[in-house]
Amino acid sequence: MMNSPTDNSGESDERERLRHLALRSQGGDKAAYEELLNLIHRRMQRFLSPRIASEDTREDVLQDILLSVHVSLASYSGTDSFTAWLFTIARRRLIDFLRKKQKRTVEEITDGPFFELQPAEDEMASVERLVTEMKKLPENKRRAVELVHLRGQSTSDAAAELGMSENNLRVTLHRAVKELRAHLRGEEA
Repeated sequence: MMNSPTDNSGESDERERLRHLALRSQGGDKAAYEELLNLIHRRMQRFLSPRIASEDTREDVLQDILLSVHVSLASYSGTDSFTAWLFTIARRRLIDFLRKKQKRTVEEITDGPFFELQPAEDEMASVERLVTEMKKLPENKRRAVELVHLRGQSTSDAAAELGMSENNLRVTLHRAVKELRAHLRGEEA
């Protein structure tokens, strides 16, 4: 029997495969994690392609999504739809990008985007490298980056959570990003 246009069994199978791989990845299965990232990468390229014209910019947003998935994977419950969880992250990163694009400062224009990673042969290696470098940051800088750039909190909410002024948070974020860029380029901060 032929599949009807409303038959979504292939989509349903892929969603279940993603959920299964996410659960195995949470258990430490590296092969499952690599396959999960590859599937997410392809799916997010399809999601971002009609929304962002520039291939380089799409890759930057995609890297942000992959990093957010990496950092947040432990929070995925396994009982909810992985696809819904993933697209919540993707939409937030896309909204963050659009907000930044509209509010570019002179510093952002001269310094470039937050993550200046070159597209890596191995996506997982670049995400793991960034996570490793983030772990080297002092606690206050790491938490500031996590709250604002990875979880998408506003600077006022993140400042309140960290118990600092919004101006102090902005300075901390600027220094943290500068330090991360230097480490990722192999320079001293």
